[in-house]
Amino acid sequence: MRSIITNRVTRLVLPGITVVAFAIANATWRGDPLRIGEAVLGTVGQEWLALVKDLVPSGETFLDHEELDRWLADIEKSACETGAQEEHHLHAEDEDGDQGFRQCGNHFPMDVSIPKPVVFATKSRFQQGRSVSHANERFNEIVNLALLLHSDDTGTIRTSRPAFDRPARRGVMLDRTAIEHAIARTNHVGELASNTLICSAINLHASHSWHQAQPLNLAEVLASTEARKQIEDILSQNAPLSRRLRIAARWYSQAHWSEQDIDAVLSLGIALDALVGDKSGLPTSALAERYGLLEPKPNNRAMRSSEFREMYQVRSAVAHGSLTPTKVDFRFREKMVAAVRWATQRIIAFDAQFAPAADSDVRTAFENLRWGTATWY
Repeated sequence: MRSIITNRVTRLVLPGITVVAFAIANATWRGDPLRIGEAVLGTVGQEWLALVKDLVPSGETFLDHEELDRWLADIEKSACETGAQEEHHLHAEDEDGDQGFRQCGNHFPMDVSIPKPVVFATKSRFQQGRSVSHANERFNEIVNLALLLHSDDTGTIRTSRPAFDRPARRGVMLDRTAIEHAIARTNHVGELASNTLICSAINLHASHSWHQAQPLNLAEVLASTEARKQIEDILSQNAPLSRRLRIAARWYSQAHWSEQDIDAVLSLGIALDALVGDKSGLPTSALAERYGLLEPKPNNRAMRSSEFREMYQVRSAVAHGSLTPTKVDFRFREKMVAAVRWATQRIIAFDAQFAPAADSDVRTAFENLRWGTATWY
């Protein structure tokens, strides 16, 4: 009896790890599931489950339970799967040329295939509700970093997507593909559309318009082995530059899901600040100098610093209301996107070369680059 009580008390005091799993809204997946550090992403199925079981130490059996099988079956059922496992979404343009926004007079056609559910699992040192919060945070960090580190040579990952298409825990975020599929079978399709009337002396026009669901292919943004390794390294470390990269990725993702260029510019400016700034705060001149010092070729550093000053000036003008949204266009947004992505890779290289263990080491490394007592190799 004493040993039983001891074991139960030990379980309460030292409960061990928790595995949290949930379905993902607004996401598709092609190919085999992937393990990324202490997390697993992929479509629901036995291959995914096998990787999840590998997360727990050998000898642990709490995943060998019939409740897990019921949960997997419920996930597949709730997704309203139609048998089609290919991503299917429409790209269209409205009268202003906005991608993904449909207009068709008084009709609301629906041609939606529900892809196989995407599921995420991770292990956590926390219990109950806190473990769910930790899993949510870890999923968001993985997606944020994947978007930042993804090398989109094909241009398929657009940097201007509506926030309601953002992948997130299903139920907390509505899955628009599933909603479209379900609502198409009712008399309430108008709930997904805006019935707009335009009246003027030269025009009287009514139309239905809606945003077509555009789920993100998570397998595509995580396809690079190098990027996955970088994500694992960043998430497994608590070094100062790893923390900066996680913060920068959060704000880069915020820009990615911003429809308005002016909002994206603000978020990208914060991402740049997170990468080259300092806890104590730095003036623009010092931030620009640090950005320039990330350039390995000394002859190009002045150009990089000047580039930063231009971007930061626009970011500040937007923040203080000196620029209207029409004066910040998509081209400038893309310029800042490229700058954040470049600075991210240079910070990763900076970390690999100088390995700063504290913020003071980051300052020292930048000072050494500034005075020429350290060089890039």
